[in-house]
Amino acid sequence: MHILFLKWSISSDPPTIFMNRNKENTGCDFVGAKSKIYEAEDKYVPVEAKQGSLVLIHGNVVHRSHANTSDGSRNAYTFHAYEGHNADWGKTNWNQPTDRGTFVQLY
Repeated sequence: MHILFLKWSISSDPPTIFMNRNKENTGCDFVGAKSKIYEAEDKYVPVEAKQGSLVLIHGNVVHRSHANTSDGSRNAYTFHAYEGHNADWGKTNWNQPTDRGTFVQLY
């Protein structure tokens, strides 16, 4: 399996493009300056991730993968951490608490 990265998408500058929930709440859209660049397939660089690999991705790195066309499940586990003190978690952020759980404070 390959994970596709925009290799120039991480920098010390604050991100200017965000992935937000769409208005229908059925998926996500890129929003912000130059958001069409992130939709261009030819801008991504493939990196092989062998079965059982652990892949750590910085929050500013834009990444994607192709659809799983096999009969088997592609299991992925994610762990998102952010500074929660006085944080204003946007209602349009793609990652939202659900009826099955909310964000856990670790400290």
